[in-house]
Amino acid sequence: DEVVKLFEEKFLLIHIITTNVDDAHKLFTVLNDRGMTLTEGELLKAYTIGLCDNSTQCIAQISSDWDIILQHPPKKVSDFLRWIIIMISGENVTTSSVLQKYKESYFPEKTSPIDISNKVKFMRICVERLQYISEGEWPYDESHVTTNWHKGKLDLLIRKLKHTHAMPVLLAASFTHEKEFQNLVNETCKFFIRYKAISALHASIFSSLYPALAQEIHQLKDRFTIKLVYPKFNEILCSKDPDNNYFITGIRNLRYQRKGDNKLLKCLLVTIEENWQWLNSGSTSCESRLKLEDKTRVFDFNNTTLEHLYPYSVGENEREENVEKIKNTIGNIVILDMTRNTKNDDKSFSQKKDNFINTGIGIHQYILEKTEWNEQDINELTERYIGYACKVFSFK
Repeated sequence: DEVVKLFEEKFLLIHIITTNVDDAHKLFTVLNDRGMTLTEGELLKAYTIGLCDNSTQCIAQISSDWDIILQHPPKKVSDFLRWIIIMISGENVTTSSVLQKYKESYFPEKTSPIDISNKVKFMRICVERLQYISEGEWPYDESHVTTNWHKGKLDLLIRKLKHTHAMPVLLAASFTHEKEFQNLVNETCKFFIRYKAISALHASIFSSLYPALAQEIHQLKDRFTIKLVYPKFNEILCSKDPDNNYFITGIRNLRYQRKGDNKLLKCLLVTIEENWQWLNSGSTSCESRLKLEDKTRVFDFNNTTLEHLYPYSVGENEREENVEKIKNTIGNIVILDMTRNTKNDDKSFSQKKDNFINTGIGIHQYILEKTEWNEQDINELTERYIGYACKVFSFK
């Protein structure tokens, strides 16, 4: 009697009848037996199994693949599913419309159990790759083709620059030849650094550019080459910044910050250095730039420092007020390894100049030609950097 009384007083049973599967799914998005909202992944799992009737073998495989997918945190699963359907559909899909898009484009009601099983298996493979890529980790097995330089570019793009808009494109490219994946990561780094990070142009362009590009790469698979991407990047730059004005202004506005990571300054100067041979080769093509790019040195962000040519801290007797105002601009800065930078400390230009000998860094040859470092020299180096950057960060 006490047990019956407890149930009568403490529990409420609601019986709701739905007439179709869609209504049932809508109901499940509101409540389930745990009193929590169901995720897109859980709903898709139920939906795909529901389409399989009594095909026991297919249901077992589908359930197994979904279990692997759903072992990741819900937020990650939500992102993964959205990036996958963007790649497949070629359309920008919002978080709220992911479930409906899968049902319309990928799992229509008349899909056979075998096809559903194969499609869920492909999703599981995509999730496994996205788990690597989203952490900035290389999605291919170890090979002699890929070096730490290539891996560093992916880490830069995803973890440091946090350019997750590109995830559907990177996912699609991970099914192509590894060499083309390398090229895509590298050139997408350049495009993002120029277009968004430095030029500060609106990110909405990624929502129209990347979905269609991801779908095209996905359909081409091993037939994809980086040549497909260049005209697309170039078209956007010609449309949004035809005279390089936004890019040039962005470069001029870069400032060294003593307590900052100075990420954009390092990105710009390191990329120029990596392409130093190409800049001095007389070639202008993107293909030759890729071939000549120096991939033998990995500029670790933590150990690559920024050196002030006119010192950051200057004694009162040596201060030049006109230079003090511009000492943190790009024209007064070069990249330098940590050991040499530490030796330079806050020495004057003439005292530190010998530390730029035999560094292997191209711009240092220009610095060694100078006998002093003043406002005019800073302005000249600024223009030189701008000229280099407009060549290196182009896709013509």
